[in-house]
Amino acid sequence: MSKQVNDPMDNGGYDDLQGAVISSRKLAGKEPAERTFNYGIAGGIEFVTDGFAVGEAVQITVQTRHANKLLSVLDEHLHFTTPTDATGDRMKWQMDVIYADVGDTYSVPTGSPFTAEHTFVDGIAGTHGIFDVADIPAINNGVSGIFKILVTRIAASQDEYSGEIYVDFIDGHIQNDQTMGSRNEYTK
Repeated sequence: MSKQVNDPMDNGGYDDLQGAVISSRKLAGKEPAERTFNYGIAGGIEFVTDGFAVGEAVQITVQTRHANKLLSVLDEHLHFTTPTDATGDRMKWQMDVIYADVGDTYSVPTGSPFTAEHTFVDGIAGTHGIFDVADIPAINNGVSGIFKILVTRIAASQDEYSGEIYVDFIDGHIQNDQTMGSRNEYTK
């Protein structure tokens, strides 16, 4: 499931801009349920996760790093599992995004809100899945920029998975520029 834009090594490779869902901002009346789940390990210890039903959302905030390549696409995706199999069922997600470089006003990138739908295959219960939701356009023109992202499970076009989707991590891949960082605190 790798995605490559040109040769990432020519641009320093990829880096992550991460957000653990369990520590994300919850929206009153739309918060996912906190659940414990053994991740398919019978008799094993259970871990806390967030179970998303349709209409539930979290907000994450990610900051661009000093080694990120300027004007590079941010590929946002979810790390998830389900407690039951759901062959042929679907889930759909929406990401509403705003962004600002240091000293700039926030704006909505082209394409926001982003949506994507996934159809489940057999044997997914308790497996670590990854699902691409958004390719946020190359708008980061400086270091220490802020992406605010509202992540919502929305109704699928058909065959909705009726259970909760357990989301542990929301992660974004962005290119590095072969430097260790920036020469100045807020500029390249």
